[in-house]
Amino acid sequence: MELPHIGKHCGLAGCNELDFLPYTCNRCRGVFCQEHWKVDDHACPKLHDPSYDRIVPSCPLCGQVVPVGRNEDPNRRVDAHIASGCQVTATAASRAPPTSKCALKGCTAKTTVPVVCKACHLKFCLKHRLERDHDCTPPPPPPPPSAGARFGAKMAAAASSAAASVQSVSGGGSGAGRRPGAGPKKGGKKGDCAIM
Repeated sequence: MELPHIGKHCGLAGCNELDFLPYTCNRCRGVFCQEHWKVDDHACPKLHDPSYDRIVPSCPLCGQVVPVGRNEDPNRRVDAHIASGCQVTATAASRAPPTSKCALKGCTAKTTVPVVCKACHLKFCLKHRLERDHDCTPPPPPPPPSAGARFGAKMAAAASSAAASVQSVSGGGSGAGRRPGAGPKKGGKKGDCAIM
């Protein structure tokens, strides 16, 4: 064999096969080949260890986890929990995902995830999700702004442009209003540099 240092030999006495991808038993921590890795196949000494067979049932009525001791029947323990006054907090119907009815008249389809039409903003099933399938009538557009509102918007725009032009003329410090690609100002302070 060219690479005997790679892989491990099967831990089963009669096998001893060199396996390049060996399995480790999660109970006895023995190393086994592909044919003997299961607990039943290598006669694991911890096959019937009760610490590996833990069952944690939950109550079908309230959903609460019911503790079960070793060597105790989980069905009897859940029955005892229900008989001792189990508080029903949620039924199966209330835990079901919420459904939404299709907005198209005559359609009785209910979906968990409805499709919202972008035009009319109503919820539809997958069959009626397209605008042509549900005779979409988008809501009317908002009314145009009044003459006074338009005048106020124009005045605000004029004021902001006037403020920007005053700042660029006065040399607002940011170099605004200068030619693009121009070098640093002449007579600048020591340490001024042009950004390229």
